Amino acid sequence: MVRRWLTVVACLAAVSATAQVPGLPPGIVPGRSPPKATPAAEAPATQQAAQAAASAADAPEAARARIQRQLADARAVRDAIAPAPPGIGPAEIARQRDALDIIVYGTEGQLRALAQLEKSRVRLGAVRDAGRNWKGFTEPPPYSIRKLDALRDAGDAVRVRLAGQHAALGHLKPETQRLQDEVQRAEEAQRRADEAVEQAGAEGREAARWRRELAATELKAAIVRASLARMAGDLQALDIDASQAELDLVERQLAAVRGHVQFTADDLKAAQQDLAAKAAELLRQQAAVRKEIEERLRRRNDDLRTRERLLAMAAPPAAELAAVGAKIDRTDLWLEVLRTEDEYRGSFASLAGEAAKYWTDRYAIATSADVLVRRDAVEKLRNAAVAVDRWRRYAETSLHQARARLMEAETKLASAGSGDSAREDADDRAAALRRLVMANDQQREFLAEAGRQLDRWVNDAGAAASSRDWRERLADGWVTLRESLRAVWNFELFAVEDTAVIDGQTVVTSRGVTIGKSIGALLLFVLGYGLVAAIARAVAGRLIAKGHDPARVRTVKRWALAISALALALLTLNVARIPFTVFAFLGGALAIGVGFGMQTIIKNLISGMIVLAERRIQIGDIVDVDGINGTVTTVDLRSTTVRSFEGLETMVPNSMLLENKVTNWTLSDRKVRRTVKVGVAYGTPMRDAAELLEACARRHGNVLGDPAPYVIFEDFADSAQLLVLHFWVELGPKVSGTQVASDLRFMIEKQFAEAGISIAYPQRDLHLYTARPLQVEVVEPPAPG
Repeated sequence: MVRRWLTVVACLAAVSATAQVPGLPPGIVPGRSPPKATPAAEAPATQQAAQAAASAADAPEAARARIQRQLADARAVRDAIAPAPPGIGPAEIARQRDALDIIVYGTEGQLRALAQLEKSRVRLGAVRDAGRNWKGFTEPPPYSIRKLDALRDAGDAVRVRLAGQHAALGHLKPETQRLQDEVQRAEEAQRRADEAVEQAGAEGREAARWRRELAATELKAAIVRASLARMAGDLQALDIDASQAELDLVERQLAAVRGHVQFTADDLKAAQQDLAAKAAELLRQQAAVRKEIEERLRRRNDDLRTRERLLAMAAPPAAELAAVGAKIDRTDLWLEVLRTEDEYRGSFASLAGEAAKYWTDRYAIATSADVLVRRDAVEKLRNAAVAVDRWRRYAETSLHQARARLMEAETKLASAGSGDSAREDADDRAAALRRLVMANDQQREFLAEAGRQLDRWVNDAGAAASSRDWRERLADGWVTLRESLRAVWNFELFAVEDTAVIDGQTVVTSRGVTIGKSIGALLLFVLGYGLVAAIARAVAGRLIAKGHDPARVRTVKRWALAISALALALLTLNVARIPFTVFAFLGGALAIGVGFGMQTIIKNLISGMIVLAERRIQIGDIVDVDGINGTVTTVDLRSTTVRSFEGLETMVPNSMLLENKVTNWTLSDRKVRRTVKVGVAYGTPMRDAAELLEACARRHGNVLGDPAPYVIFEDFADSAQLLVLHFWVELGPKVSGTQVASDLRFMIEKQFAEAGISIAYPQRDLHLYTARPLQVEVVEPPAPG
């Protein structure tokens, strides 16, 4: 408390500072005749400052006696201030009073500072002696892990204290320099006051002397502040040396314990018992808080009844109503604070119970030979550390908010009058908020300590893992790889909701689609499809070997594989427990991404299924689609292949077979009527020519006898008499109507030649009409050269 008081005083630059410098004479006070001058009183200010600085180095008893005498003199001077002469204003009188207060309070502070310096020197000597005399622990190793924890906690506490002491010393150094500069400015003011006395006339000489004595008093006050700052720095330096010596000793003890630590079941049991005792104490505190809450609630109910009674009056007293309302508001604030404290106490007790489990995890890390057990324990500790740190940050936010509310309440308290109800209300609210700040501060400290412990345990686990031999590290690496692969395997890509009706009620369940499920489903589908494809190939081979049309067999195989793939996909999703509703999302994504292009594919797919189901167009049929003539070779999922008579294969979308006009020459049967036209010269016996044509058709092996071929005398053309031979052929893979027509033309040409029938060729008759004879003239060619 003294050190904090000294630090605050050293930082003060205005009045009401508390410090003292030995050697202060009472004769410097303006308005009072000084006693007989002493060497200390006649010494310059800088010499007195040197004496003040050296007084701390005197023997403690002599310095204490000197300060006590000077304190008595300073009090006597302050209590016997003479009236100021004419020409001195109130501000200068106030400066005089402030300077004297600094001297008196500073002397009192000097005594306390001297006592604290003596204690710090004793403590420093004791710590150094302990460090020199420590040669090791009395008990032999191995040491309990709780001993290691105790030394670590001690070291952390010393480090925190040492950091605060260094920070305080860092603030004191510039403040000491600033106060020393004030001493120099006060000395300059003293010299200017001396010159003013010499230059003053008879009327103003008394006031000038008073101001000179005021300057001397303020110089002494500045010296007090500067000296006190130096003493505070000396005190911090002593404390830093003592803390550093204590930290060195703790580090030596930690070095002796490390490497010789064992974690036994007794240690675990003792730690858990301590935590159970702490949890029980927290629960007792929580019970006390709840009793206080009940008492506050009882008072609040009484106040509510009082307010209702007042409101029921014909003329409710406003003052009493306001007082009761303010009391209820204060009670509500107290209930808020107490409930917050109750919640914190319960949370602390729960955390203490969880800490017992964390100790079990720590024990598993230290003693278990199972890598998975150790890894699981480390993961639990790491997650706990993250959760506690998140809780701690929230606690810091709550603490800042509580402090802000307290500052506002204390501001209202400072502005409230004394002895009135407003001050009582403000004081009670400030007290409640102080308790709220204290509860939040306790929460922050509790969580900070828990977080430090968990972080330390996690770091210990990492250090222990790095110190294992290569076999254990290899096993750890394998487990790490396996767990990483398992984490990837179980990574959830997305989750979908699946609905089911059970006993008339719709039950919604959420199922996740993981990478493992996706890969497993894909592998199952690939293996199943490979098996189905192998079976389909074997069956197709046997069917082709038995004489079935290969093209038709291949088409059936492709459609069978497509249907099998769809069924296999549904079966795979069911086995992998991937709900079908996942495709609702995928369908929407595909509809957005693919757009109308997907509609064409689906339309052709469905069209192909309809074509196969109707059997209006089959493999081997000869069709005419959109000007394309040929034989249907395949009917696939998306398109149908038509092989033209020229050998060109054209893929026709299946939708065209339903939307456009299609001519199927072989729908009901494969019989096709073809014609061959022959023109004979005029004068040819037409009956004989017709009989020859029919005879040629009957002799051709591919011309059908039923229906029988026949000849039509079609026309008397310009150049010939036109006969048309009509015949029927049955189209097939080796029968072409065009080839049969060509054969018949060869046969007809030969038969007509043998029968002397001429096939007419194109003729034109040229008729000339002239009104006069044509003039014929012979022209000789030009002579050569």
